Amino acid sequence: MVPFRLTRDLVHALGPLGLQTGFIPAAEAVLRELRNGSDVILTLLQVLLFDPLYSWSLSPAQLYALEAKRAEINTTLDKSKSSSYFFNDQYKNTSKSMNKENFKVNTLQPNENSLIFPSNQQLYNTNMIDEKEPVNQLAERVLLGVKGKLQGLVSGNLVVNSNETSSNCSGGLDQLDVGGHIGLLVRAATDYSNLSRMYFGWQAYL
Repeated sequence: MVPFRLTRDLVHALGPLGLQTGFIPAAEAVLRELRNGSDVILTLLQVLLFDPLYSWSLSPAQLYALEAKRAEINTTLDKSKSSSYFFNDQYKNTSKSMNKENFKVNTLQPNENSLIFPSNQQLYNTNMIDEKEPVNQLAERVLLGVKGKLQGLVSGNLVVNSNETSSNCSGGLDQLDVGGHIGLLVRAATDYSNLSRMYFGWQAYL
């Protein structure tokens, strides 16, 4: 609902002159430098689109699927162990009348090539195949969002909440200069209607 936290207590902590003396000029200077170096920033972030190491991070859906498969495998292992114990008992009871070399009970063990008991790496690779493309799309969306912010492009919600957007625009209705962009973000962060929706029972007039 707000771009960053700028509640009443934080504003009062800045002193009697409020946001105009230190906060807004500093924010404008930082944003101006970020825009000047936007090419370098975007070049560094584009590595996320092609870096193979991104697949090491598990999404909540992947983690849930992995835990479910592990639980299923553990259940199957417990059942197989119970069966092996039963056959071992039968084997001990009948060992006097049977040759030990002719009766062997082999418990199932996990194997790298086994389909019944796949290894953790196999489970992880299976999940990564299904989720590889959505992660790429997510990285592209994040990169486009960063690029838009560096160019001064704002979403419709911020424009609606601003009463002075048209006077601070340069290059289009949705593209702002540095001063207009910072002013829009500050107004959205200090808007009582946004803060009241975030903090239940909060009343601006108190």
